Amino acid sequence: MNRIRRLLLLFFPQRRTAAALSVTAVVTATAATASPFLAGFAVDLIRDDGSGDLSALFGFLAVLAVVYTVSALSRRILSVLAIRLSFRTGKHLRDRAFERLQHLPLSFFDRTPRGEILSRLTNDIDILTDGLSQGAVQLSGGILTLIGSLIFMLILNPVVALVIAVMTPISVLIAAFITSRSQRQFREQALYTGRLSALTEEAVSGMKTIKQFGREEKTAERFRNLNRKLYFCGRDAQFYGSLTNPTTRLVNNTAYAAVAVVGGLLALRGGLSVGQIAGFLTYAVQFAKPINEMTAVLYQLQAAGTAAERIFELIDRPPQPPDACGARRLPASEGAVRAENVSFAYTPDKPLIRNLNFSVKPGQVTAVVGPTGAGKTTLINLLMRFYEIDSGKLSLDGVALGGYRRPALRSSFSMVLQETWLFKGTVTENLVYGRPDATAADAEEAARLAGADEFIRKLPHGYNSLIEEDGGNLSQGERQILTVARALLKPAPLLILDEATSNVDTRTELKIQEAFLRLMKNKTCFVIAHRLSTVRNADLILVMDNGDVVEQGTHSELLAKNGLYARLYRR
Repeated sequence: MNRIRRLLLLFFPQRRTAAALSVTAVVTATAATASPFLAGFAVDLIRDDGSGDLSALFGFLAVLAVVYTVSALSRRILSVLAIRLSFRTGKHLRDRAFERLQHLPLSFFDRTPRGEILSRLTNDIDILTDGLSQGAVQLSGGILTLIGSLIFMLILNPVVALVIAVMTPISVLIAAFITSRSQRQFREQALYTGRLSALTEEAVSGMKTIKQFGREEKTAERFRNLNRKLYFCGRDAQFYGSLTNPTTRLVNNTAYAAVAVVGGLLALRGGLSVGQIAGFLTYAVQFAKPINEMTAVLYQLQAAGTAAERIFELIDRPPQPPDACGARRLPASEGAVRAENVSFAYTPDKPLIRNLNFSVKPGQVTAVVGPTGAGKTTLINLLMRFYEIDSGKLSLDGVALGGYRRPALRSSFSMVLQETWLFKGTVTENLVYGRPDATAADAEEAARLAGADEFIRKLPHGYNSLIEEDGGNLSQGERQILTVARALLKPAPLLILDEATSNVDTRTELKIQEAFLRLMKNKTCFVIAHRLSTVRNADLILVMDNGDVVEQGTHSELLAKNGLYARLYRR
């Protein structure tokens, strides 16, 4: 009931469309239920008067023609309004869900497969809009048709109306019984649809690796297993859903036969006219029709309800905690970074960083090195406040990072990650992504400093060349160089390089490092590197192991200590 209430609340911004739909549904139901009543009178005119009163008969036929025309037009308008209402609701939900994604903590994206997120934004919302468009027509018009038909039948003859009214709850009970059995299958269907989307996205994005290791058949087997589970739960859901319509039709046809028998008996006794019997038979069909139509779309409504649960589950996820009261904008930062007894764990039962301590002076180039899993990238996540520390103090210019607003803090950093990310757009649009006010000349200068200008000018349209989604038409090295140029273009006092030159050749790497040396003056720079030869000139090297800084100093100082850094360097 909660999800139904929430869906109804979504109609409030479209209350005019919803009101027009309601009025149209009333007109449609009134026209549909009045026509058998009028047709019965017309039949009685033929029986009673023969061909003697043609004017009265033609008058009824004219009225019936108007009623039928109004019914057809209003039903068409009702369908259009229902589609408009449902698709606008879907658009609104998609906007809300995507907006919520922008405010969720990074931990959500680390834990949730991308395909699962995409499935909720596409498949689930499509299922919901389809269910709403069908349900709005059938429910709004169907319920009113049931009420109107019952009223007219009571006017004609309460006894025959009672026969139909008694049979109706049986159809409802059957539909409710089947619905309770099929709801679980629809939930499982939505679950496996999301998992299958996640596996598909994973396989497509990693196809080169799959082929490299010859895992095509294994990946296909994983897909077949999930697809088989989706098939079985989808088949069961559709089977149970499809049972509703034929079973209710059986009950309704029985009611039709009962009306014919009871009406015939009453007619023999003079209790019903031929026209009234004809009207009752029409009402028996008409009374059953909305029940059949509603039960026919019941499985769609169930699927829509399950989809709504998944969408609302995403929308209801708690956003990233707001900045502390009194958090301030970051003035021009000097770039002094200090960690005092910092502890952090992604999960409480697996501590990663414990009592981390270091001090970085403004303008220093600080390298962070250590074995895999030592906590190097985690340190960067904490500096950017992608994750919050558990205890201790991590400060910038003497102020704890939590004392700054997140957007202001992050605007003080430029970052180049090992995993490149480019969007579909021109080369220039990608370069100025972090600095929208930059000119084309600024973008070209940053590209030259990063060593990207040469290959950019070889592209079909130079800086106006279109980059495909995720940089698909560029080599890995070219994508990496563009992200370096993008970071250089952003006027930030702090720079983070997370294996920023890992995907370029040695010559290009040297060119980029030369550009870094020129541009890092008066900037605080954190460099994460596995190739220790790239950090020999750093002002300070932090050697991390198991979440702790076990050594720190310059390259020569650490080699003289003959500790972990020296062992890693010799390897």
